[in-house]
Amino acid sequence: HYYYLSPTLLHGGTDESHASAEFMASLLEGSARELRLSFAEGHVDRHSDAFVVRRRQSRLSHESAAQFRRRIEALDEEFQQQDEPEGEVSIELSVALFPRSR
Repeated sequence: HYYYLSPTLLHGGTDESHASAEFMASLLEGSARELRLSFAEGHVDRHSDAFVVRRRQSRLSHESAAQFRRRIEALDEEFQQQDEPEGEVSIELSVALFPRSR
């Protein structure tokens, strides 16, 4: 396996929040690379019943946003527990929930 590291992570600095943002973004970029590869290798066509991509934007109260985050975390936990080492299809779940700049 090879992992992509943003150059920001390799240089010293005092801006930890920027380094954290770069690391989090690199996780999504890794998923994007895997998605492209899955299309190129025909995995998406062969297993279309295990494929969905969505991007949504919404305005929520702080309480509703926190509640939604808890639901996503529960779904993530369920996903991890569903792992079947001998399963026929290798799937990836990528989730990003964050307050937008606008």
